[in-house]
Amino acid sequence: MKVKMIYSLSFSGLERKLNDFLEQNQNKIEVIDIKWKTFIDHYVMIVYKTKETI
Repeated sequence: MKVKMIYSLSFSGLERKLNDFLEQNQNKIEVIDIKWKTFIDHYVMIVYKTKETI
């Protein structure tokens, strides 16, 4: 398994970055979980497997 952390100052920026990552890796990864946290900034942690290791 692998982890990708994405950070943004705004929710809309985070959403764009998350969608870009998922689109770029659409046929390459299997998403296991997505965790979202916010305090002042917004963070997403994507837990995934590459399709080569599935």
